[in-house]
Amino acid sequence: MIDFAKMLEEHLARMSPEERAESDRRMAEHQALEDAIRPIASKWTWRTPNDPYDYKKGSRVVREEAREIGLRVEPVGTYGRDHEVLQFVGGPTGHEGYHLDDDFCTQLLRDSATAESDEWAICAGTPGRYPTCVVATADIIAMLDGERPDLMAEARNRLGLSAAPTCGM
Repeated sequence: MIDFAKMLEEHLARMSPEERAESDRRMAEHQALEDAIRPIASKWTWRTPNDPYDYKKGSRVVREEAREIGLRVEPVGTYGRDHEVLQFVGGPTGHEGYHLDDDFCTQLLRDSATAESDEWAICAGTPGRYPTCVVATADIIAMLDGERPDLMAEARNRLGLSAAPTCGM
């Protein structure tokens, strides 16, 4: 059996002080991201195609389940541009994330005001492969009101809405 804890300990012991400081910094950043995850309720729906060779013939629901997933705001720096991503941790594919800016917040508020339901599909699903995953838009808005009040205030100003309602978050 491989003892990964021992391997890590040996690896850290071989590092120079500069390498160790950089490693500790990266581990602290990773832990901060993990600590920033907020739980959010989600509803998963698995479907199977009516005809496995022709997806146009529709699908049927096989199973529905409520699950708790995580939600966090994650800083990302690519190609010299720093921005943030609204990341859903533990979603169906593991890659449910959305670029977080004032346009996203504006669209989220606009859709929540005009939608027939309070659900937002973070993954539309693929019959026979990935489930559909929906979350409550109000939960996302409440989280962003707490985490990024500046973006939400800008979005509300764009839409001509009043300030955010106060809640117990």
